[in-house]
Amino acid sequence: MGVVRFRVSAVRPALLAGIVEVWGYSGFWPLRKPLNFRVGANCDEIQARRGRLHVLLGRRLIAEARYAPRPERAQAGQDLNWKNLLQPRDRNGR
Repeated sequence: MGVVRFRVSAVRPALLAGIVEVWGYSGFWPLRKPLNFRVGANCDEIQARRGRLHVLLGRRLIAEARYAPRPERAQAGQDLNWKNLLQPRDRNGR
């Protein structure tokens, strides 16, 4: 069995570090198949390194995808739009 190449649709990170679960699709529409890799169920480790997401079973690579993590959301205190939420919606203060 070769390495499965897939497109990432969602990632669930672990509480402390690492990735716990990955969802994605292999193939092209209309023949694409949904994939779900979960640590402890059907793989042993999921790593993101060098712009790629690697799914490992034991020490063997079983799936791979290109992966660019989303930038972290700005802190609430640094967000520029939070001040707009404190203002009334109209001139009458409602």
